[in-house]
This record gives sequence, C-alpha cells and structure tokens, in this order.
Amino acid sequence: MVKPISVAENDVIRSTDLDGLEKQIAVDGSVATGPVNIDAVNASILSNFTKPPAGCNMEVFELAQQATSKEDFLKFLQALIDDFANNRERWENPELGRYLDAMKAFMSSSTDRSINKIDFTPSWSLFARIMYTATIYE
Repeated sequence: MVKPISVAENDVIRSTDLDGLEKQIAVDGSVATGPVNIDAVNASILSNFTKPPAGCNMEVFELAQQATSKEDFLKFLQALIDDFANNRERWENPELGRYLDAMKAFMSSSTDRSINKIDFTPSWSLFARIMYTATIYE
C-alpha cells in the first residue's frame, strides 16, 4: 500500500490502494471494501437520483426534474403532497422526523467532488429533487 506523503503544503497526493483492502466511503455513506472502483459505485448510486426508482410516482419525479420557476415548484409541491396523501405506504420516510433526517443525510453525504452528475447550484429543480429524494432515501 502506498501511503500519502506531503511534499508541500498545497500539494495533494493521493494514495493508491494496491492491495484492495482499504475502506472507501460511497456517496450514500455505505462502505465499499476490496478492489472496487468507487467512482463506478457512486455512479450507480447516483443513477437513482436521475432515474426514477421502481414504483415511484412518475408525475412527482418528472415535476421535480423539470422545476425551473416558483410556479413549477408549487406544482411539484402539490403533487408531492397528493402523493403523500395517496401513497404514504410507499414512502421510505413517511414521518416528518425521518423525512428531515433523510434530507439531511442525503445532503451531508453529497459533495461537489463526489457528485459530479448533479449541479448543486441552487435552483427550484435542485430544491424539488432534494425534497423528492428524501421520500426514498434510506
């Protein structure tokens, strides 16, 4: 195993996991060990953010993806409220505390560096997608 060394204060040198036994933390907080490509693991996890999960309400998912204005966001929010009223049993986090914890966990595990497929520039769509993801995030 190659250990990181510091050449200068501003230099970043990455270690290489030659034996494949070092733990790697994926964007969802799971731990991957062994010879895995962590970028591929993260891409798989992130595909769930841009592709609808099985059994999801497609209307709500699409409204979250397409929100570009306050009016679009309000349409999404009403659809999310309706989905909760009609499909609460499908939500991973149907209680407010769990929902807020899931939202925080998703955002805490998300960084600009680890999530390069999602633009984290504040927008109506980003806010809607974060709210939607909290309904299914484990």
